[in-house]
Amino acid sequence: MERTIFYEQVRDRLIRYARVDTQSARVSDTVPTTKKQFDLAYLLRDELTAIGAADVWLDEEKCVLYGRVPATAAGGMAFGLVTHMDTAPDAPGANCRPWVLENYDGGDILLNGEKGIVMSPREFPNLKNYVGQDLILTDGTTLLGGDDKAAIAAVMTMAEHLLKHPELPHGPIALAFTPDEEVGGLARDLDLDRFGAKVAYTLDGDYLGYYEDETFNASHATVLFRGRSVHTGTAKGIMVNAGDLAAEFVSLLPPSWPRWT
Repeated sequence: MERTIFYEQVRDRLIRYARVDTQSARVSDTVPTTKKQFDLAYLLRDELTAIGAADVWLDEEKCVLYGRVPATAAGGMAFGLVTHMDTAPDAPGANCRPWVLENYDGGDILLNGEKGIVMSPREFPNLKNYVGQDLILTDGTTLLGGDDKAAIAAVMTMAEHLLKHPELPHGPIALAFTPDEEVGGLARDLDLDRFGAKVAYTLDGDYLGYYEDETFNASHATVLFRGRSVHTGTAKGIMVNAGDLAAEFVSLLPPSWPRWT
């Protein structure tokens, strides 16, 4: 993080939010997929109320939090900012212990001496982009949850600043904090009428200055390959290997799919 005038506010908010376990789940029969996402929703609701945001409302069924920064100038078109509260189920989210490495020197970072966990620019070359900056890290046993809690910290700090300075002209700004983005549910339960903006930006992405102007749409499919088990002594022409079926299925897909590079 660069030390702007908002540095301490954003840093402290991110650290506070990161300590709240909001990990979502890929397999769940509840909405949201994990009830602990409400822990951060309640915290943010109270914080929005405290800084003077308007129309603060938490959907107790869907776990979507709404708020608004009222306009200070006439005629402005409303725009929205959307962030998500959950963290990915790919790594633990409980007992996160954020800490700040000041003035990063570009070398290896020892996250956890006891467990020998090191983050190295050899493995993560984009670390070199942050030499001289402060990094917020964990002890290597959990996700930090900067995706997307860094964006939440930025949005909350922006909202607080604008609410404290009504002399700054702007139109209405709609805010939404949603659950389950990491498992495909970012705007699934977003009430567009309550949100109140026809144009919005999702703050969730890559490096500083990165902007994506396309709409992301994706679906999830589970493909089950069912083989046929037969005693090997009489299996010729009868046994069907499920692994072979899966391999054949993959070979039929276009060679450019999926393309992640």
